[in-house]
Amino acid sequence: MKPTRADEPKPTYDHPAAWSEDRLLRECDFRQGRGKGPGGQHRNKVETLVMVTHTPSGVTGQAGERRVMTENRKVAIRRLRINLALEIRRTPTHQPSELWQSRRTAPARGNPNRKDPDPLMRELGVKLPDPEVSPTGGGRISCNPSHPDYPALLAEAIDHLAAANWSAKTAALQLGVSQSQLIKLIAKEQHALEHVNRERTSRGKHAYRA
Repeated sequence: MKPTRADEPKPTYDHPAAWSEDRLLRECDFRQGRGKGPGGQHRNKVETLVMVTHTPSGVTGQAGERRVMTENRKVAIRRLRINLALEIRRTPTHQPSELWQSRRTAPARGNPNRKDPDPLMRELGVKLPDPEVSPTGGGRISCNPSHPDYPALLAEAIDHLAAANWSAKTAALQLGVSQSQLIKLIAKEQHALEHVNRERTSRGKHAYRA
């Protein structure tokens, strides 16, 4: 495989939420309307509301709170990507995408100089936690929810959850992160955590907390 330069975008998971804008918009329709954003008595005199629909799936995104239509268009496309990540499921690949791996960091390391709480336990053969590895296990995944990469990471995370029968523990293991990190990533988008919890509770499982 051709190596990726540091300044090039990392290959993403093949999901509509992660597609390039050109590829995504080839499958979308746009509509305009009167927005309800700020602007006092003039706010409804200009059609600044933008609705974008992914025609194959019927998933939509819209925005009308900005005064400028081009700004609302950007927000509507981002909301479409989030909604696509929630509504469309793909069978995940065995290995996380290169984008996911670029956002993942190794587990926090413990203190290698710490003293054993009871040296006798080690002498007796009682297995103690490795001081070189964080007791939480798994790596960290970091992405600001306003970053363009977030919808792609969200789609990949939820696909792995769905494939694991909505078990964050199993999905996190596949993605190489801790369970808490996976839930925190999803919880950065309120509707995403609600979506995951609906799927879990419908199967008799407990809801996750942010």
